[in-house]
Amino acid sequence: MKTQPVLSDAYTLRLQHAILIYGSGRDSLISHRDEDRRVNSVATIHDIGARTDGTPEIEEGRCVSAKEIENLAANLSAMSRGAQWFPPEVIAISMTSIVWWKPRTKRRIWFRTGETDLDALNGRLVHHPALLFMVSGHSLHVMALAGNERPTPATKLYRAPYLNCFSDDGHVQLCGCRPPEYADADNLQVWESVFYDSAFTHGETQRVTALKGGSAALWKAQQTNKIFPASALISAKQTLKEYLS
Repeated sequence: MKTQPVLSDAYTLRLQHAILIYGSGRDSLISHRDEDRRVNSVATIHDIGARTDGTPEIEEGRCVSAKEIENLAANLSAMSRGAQWFPPEVIAISMTSIVWWKPRTKRRIWFRTGETDLDALNGRLVHHPALLFMVSGHSLHVMALAGNERPTPATKLYRAPYLNCFSDDGHVQLCGCRPPEYADADNLQVWESVFYDSAFTHGETQRVTALKGGSAALWKAQQTNKIFPASALISAKQTLKEYLS
């Protein structure tokens, strides 16, 4: 989320602490792209002392806890952000992620797999299940919902029945697509378009649907089905509350 700092004239700010960031890679603090996931960073916090001439001096430091970083981010955000309206599809939001849901929809699906049966469905209009989207940092995660109502903490989640979706957390490999630089309530539809309107290319090394015949049979059937059948989904064996914890 983008913020612009606004400082009030009602109080005076003075230098109190310094935080130093040590990283093993370039731009380790600000980079969220998938290829930078292995980058490790360490932060230390230092009190500010004064030299004999009165100029500030960074004193010895200590490692910063995750809670302190969270509190700092919250305080900085509070300085620049007033109340913000969130659309009804937003489920949860934090300093680093946003979660929302998308009801069942009918829209085109795209394939570029090199497999005749799947590629023959490229551009076809099909029914999609209700989905749960999460953007964390710069990563997109998608899970499926059996119903078509706003999920609650007790709602059971299912694996998204798509190629390019891996692991139990629904991480999506974007395969060269360039998503927005951030996610907030104003650009959720852009993230959805990145998912729906990009070609699915690979990944059926694990089952993505309970339907016999795999992805080709699944999406061929969605051209004529009235809705996406919940029976075609594979349980993720966790609730929304467990997923977000």
